[in-house]
Amino acid sequence: MFDCDGVLVRSEHLSRLVARDVLRELHGVDCPLEDFVAFGGRGEALFLQGPAERRGVPPAAFDLERAKALFLDTYVARHASGPRAAELAYPGAADLVAALRRAGIRTAVASSAARRKLDANLAALLAGRGDECGDGDGAGGDGEDGAGGGAEDGAARAGRYFDAVVALEPPVARSKPFPDLFLRGMALASRRPPALDPPLRPGECVVVEDAESGVAAALAAGMRCVGVATTHTEAELLAFGADLAVRDVSALTVEALLGLSGGGGRGGAGTGAGAGGVGGE
Repeated sequence: MFDCDGVLVRSEHLSRLVARDVLRELHGVDCPLEDFVAFGGRGEALFLQGPAERRGVPPAAFDLERAKALFLDTYVARHASGPRAAELAYPGAADLVAALRRAGIRTAVASSAARRKLDANLAALLAGRGDECGDGDGAGGDGEDGAGGGAEDGAARAGRYFDAVVALEPPVARSKPFPDLFLRGMALASRRPPALDPPLRPGECVVVEDAESGVAAALAAGMRCVGVATTHTEAELLAFGADLAVRDVSALTVEALLGLSGGGGRGGAGTGAGAGGVGGE
């Protein structure tokens, strides 16, 4: 199971810049970028309100919905749309997902980000890529259209690369460090036709994460975890409990992920079991 921000796309620093601008515009506070690190991977609400409260903005004075709307509008317009959006993708990220798909491994994304941001990031990740590894059916998701959202390349194209795309939206109520997003991704990936019988178990799943909250969520779900050192150092990720730490996603291979998952390979018709999230903020 992949996290998205900081794993598949290099959006963490950009998100901090946008959040800082939002808090400056709405509340006149200047938050150092390091204020946002502790709240990364836990959803936009905490990512915005946590640093604001640290800098003296009373909870009663914080307009969360307005802040979230401005954050999403600004992030998508500034970084995840137009011809430069493809620059968001980490080198090798989409190639790794495609290789896992070709090897018959079920893949998923589970992110604490809002659906709109997740779909925009996936569109950037997959920009310019063809139908090289999927059957074109929509990924399992929690919106009416499967992967959710409205952008064709953020949703429909993602369904050719991922068996499940899960954002922080109903029926998932709790963000990381709770395990809900990863457990939901595992369940949806198991159900995508042809459904796995028996379904995936947590011990067969490998999560790829960059944030402390994401590592904690993977461990709480009973899954193995690979940490990528894009937000924290490799030593910090191992101290958080990651089973393996690498510099970024380009250092990972299908073989390494299968080794952590116990071999994988259950299932058929082009999608097996293995890492439920070697393939979400």
